Amino acid sequence: MPAPHIAEFWRSLLATIPSSTEPVSTAVEGLFDTVDSFDVTFAGCHGDPIKAWYSAPRGSRTRGVVVEFLGYGRGRGLPFERLQWNAAGYAHLLMDTRGQGSQYGAGGQTGDPHGAGPHVPGFMTKGIESAETLYFARLIADGFAAVSAAQNLSGHDASHTFLAGNSQGGGIALAVAGLLGPRSAPLGGVMANVPLLCDIEASVATASDGPYLEVRQYVSTHRLDTEATFRVLEHVDVAELVDQATAPLLLAHGELDTLCPAAGVRRAFSVYGSNASPATPEKEIITYRFNGHDGGDAHQTQRQLEWLRNK
Repeated sequence: MPAPHIAEFWRSLLATIPSSTEPVSTAVEGLFDTVDSFDVTFAGCHGDPIKAWYSAPRGSRTRGVVVEFLGYGRGRGLPFERLQWNAAGYAHLLMDTRGQGSQYGAGGQTGDPHGAGPHVPGFMTKGIESAETLYFARLIADGFAAVSAAQNLSGHDASHTFLAGNSQGGGIALAVAGLLGPRSAPLGGVMANVPLLCDIEASVATASDGPYLEVRQYVSTHRLDTEATFRVLEHVDVAELVDQATAPLLLAHGELDTLCPAAGVRRAFSVYGSNASPATPEKEIITYRFNGHDGGDAHQTQRQLEWLRNK
């Protein structure tokens, strides 16, 4: 189980999500003949408004709903960019990432109204002064809230709700699954590729590219705050959060990944569901030996679609 101080932190933070506020949706007109698409706003961490796209195949019953989280620096973009889940028969909620969306893709529309002290450009050390101000804690809490929003919009229960994400999105999906574990019925499944936020301190020491280097830069400057920095980051470390996860897991990573080192991903996988009740959930890890942060790319997407068919 998470350390008592981590468990108490998340109990308090998740309590800031309004429980009685339903998502607001506006139909996107004139783009599709076979998909219904909606511009959605739901209440996330601290009640902050979070944007999303929600879509579903028109005129047919859906198999479930996939809640997807985005990679580092990407926003929700435009509503026609990610229709593969709809094509497979699923409703889909794509959560925008607060404060991000300007590094690649077609942009984001969700701000982060919370300030931060000195930090390295980027998001890994934003709000590093405490767990209460840490950016990634707010982002994970948004992901937790997105699950309820997706179920509200789709009408599907937990057993037909699936989480998905690559890199940062994969880390969020895993963390949300861990936080939901003791709080809800088991989800239908989690599909995480090359996830960020896994065994953060060790990954900061071994990564040679990507967001973890922001932390390395920070502690190389704030030398006397090194231990305190990692004690804050442990609150959002997937390896600290997923032991009570109950959902089946399909995880993929690249053995040569320089952004999200393989050892950290494997540690998170080993912890996943290890204290779940009544039993450890079904879980599978796929290693692409000669791939880096691309992981399995479209081949892994095919595996995900096949995996979903059996759920």
